[in-house]
Amino acid sequence: EHDAIAVGLLHNAASQGLREAQFSLGKMYWEGRVVGRESSENDSVAFDLFNEAAKNDFVEALFYLGEMHWEGHVEGGLSIDNRMKATE
Repeated sequence: EHDAIAVGLLHNAASQGLREAQFSLGKMYWEGRVVGRESSENDSVAFDLFNEAAKNDFVEALFYLGEMHWEGHVEGGLSIDNRMKATE
């Protein structure tokens, strides 16, 4: 019950670009506290939220993005060529 309330509040704050909310909500998805650990939606949503938090200079989100890549939870990911294009 408390998770459902937290998710609603965090969704609102994350949609306003608050990096702490983006990270916290991403972590809740990553831990399976939103949809259920077996849902494939978790990884995708968590990745997007961690990515947004990282873009907003939330350093800890970078760790989780790296962990997701390391553990193989990100399909395709970013190749070096795509990262180079993204920074141009």
